[in-house]
Amino acid sequence: MLYTRSDLFSVRRSVTPTLGDDVIERVRQLGLRRHRGSRAVRSVKAHTCRPSAVFRPVDNGAYTVSRRHLSIRRRVYGCTPRRDVVQIPIIIQRHTRSLGRGLVFGSMNVQSLSLSKLDNLLLELHDRSIDVLLLCVTWHDDDSVSIRRLRADGFRVVQRAQPHTRRAEAQLTVNHDGVVIVAAAGVCLTSIDVGIQPSTFEFVAGRVASGTSSCIVVVVYRPSSSPVTLSFFTELADLLDWLSTFVDPVVLAGDVKIRLERKSDPLAVEFCDLIACYSLVQQVCGVMHDAGGTLDVVCTRDDLPPPTVDVIDVGFSDHRLLCWTSRLLKPPPVYGTTTRRSWRSFDVDMFQAHLLSSPLCDEQCWDGLDGDSLCMLYDETIVALLDSQVLLQTKTCRCRPSSAWYDDDCRKAKCSVRSRERAARHSGPLSDLSLPAVQLWRAERRRYFDLLNKKPSAFWTAHVDTKRSQPCRLWQSFDQLLSRSCGPKANIDATVLHHFFDDKVAAVRAATAGATAPQFTTAPVGCELRLFSPVTIDDVVKMLRALPGK
Repeated sequence: MLYTRSDLFSVRRSVTPTLGDDVIERVRQLGLRRHRGSRAVRSVKAHTCRPSAVFRPVDNGAYTVSRRHLSIRRRVYGCTPRRDVVQIPIIIQRHTRSLGRGLVFGSMNVQSLSLSKLDNLLLELHDRSIDVLLLCVTWHDDDSVSIRRLRADGFRVVQRAQPHTRRAEAQLTVNHDGVVIVAAAGVCLTSIDVGIQPSTFEFVAGRVASGTSSCIVVVVYRPSSSPVTLSFFTELADLLDWLSTFVDPVVLAGDVKIRLERKSDPLAVEFCDLIACYSLVQQVCGVMHDAGGTLDVVCTRDDLPPPTVDVIDVGFSDHRLLCWTSRLLKPPPVYGTTTRRSWRSFDVDMFQAHLLSSPLCDEQCWDGLDGDSLCMLYDETIVALLDSQVLLQTKTCRCRPSSAWYDDDCRKAKCSVRSRERAARHSGPLSDLSLPAVQLWRAERRRYFDLLNKKPSAFWTAHVDTKRSQPCRLWQSFDQLLSRSCGPKANIDATVLHHFFDDKVAAVRAATAGATAPQFTTAPVGCELRLFSPVTIDDVVKMLRALPGK
């Protein structure tokens, strides 16, 4: 008897074999039920061999999630998935480890670190993500406002100002020169005492540490007022001798006022030969001054991969900004956690209705309670009513310093400058002043810098005028403007403060518990206060000024 293909398919569709549960279990025990196979082998493998999540611990306590493929042999046809597996949600925090990119270094002859230039410099530091900045010719003192402002904004600063003579201190002249190392928040910067005092150049040394690696950075500046002599190379050799004793990599940067682009110049040859004796290589080439020439240096070890140094014209100095990336990994950013409510979804009418029906408006609930119980009832009721509408949310935000005077006008001007800069880069190199796009970008950047120079003065003048009638807040404005030490923190917990005073009073009572009772001397007979003379305000001021300082 013959069957056609259509007959066989019709029999297959009409007849559905059914097996009992005992038969299926017996076949499975004997291992006779196997996977039939399919033409779509890839799709079956894709469904049967789904990768499972594997949690791998890292060195900082966090876990990374990766995928591991299972073998086909571990899947048996007919096996039901496990129902007793509980899926636990894993919340992976960002920035739990050091970032993958290296630290960005910058070096520049800033030519006076005034407040206006400091604002421009901070913008460049933020826009270009510079982590360590090496500055020379800062024209600063040990107590300069610019240095205090950098420290108040969270930067680590290692500086060395030019020593003042007695005559200069008496005349209050500008302290020229000066070298500074600035590190962003999260980068460890410590000062290093070399122990030598050169007379032909200025320098400051510091150790930059990030994660498990570190390096030694040295900023050198040789003033152009004196010619290059043999003493300069001798003192520089003493400094390099001292630096060669460190195991950490050394970065020597600054302005040496030697035309290094002139390969046949005896001074340039002697300088390059000197640093080569200590396994250092000059990594900068090109024009780094408005008048031309290679005056700034960035020297690194020759056994390490050479960094790519970018020469950038920032516009507020006749020297260029040098930027390069090191092998040090950038640490994770600083984050702050706050607990707050989303008051946008708060309904005043609903809250008032719930408050009227709460125990606070029922006299029978709080009648007879003492003061502590009333406070507890009030806190619990208000918190419960607020939680029914706006729950407490824990937010983690990145801590970034911001200037109070930087408003929307500055942001719009910055966007315009960046737009012009992108157009100028598409048209050609930024150093080509003949291009119209480059000219428009430089003009827009100049207007942006002028705006940044005017905004702080106008903001603080208006701010001081509004606080003139409030002396306390006026002095706080001066402290904020001059970057002086801030007052006590405002986020002090009331419970902690209450326990502090309770413990302090208890300690005083415990210390004086065993003391003798106080003794009072009676007034002599006839001593009475009958006559009182009026006291003027001048008398009170005079007596207060005569009191000793506390």
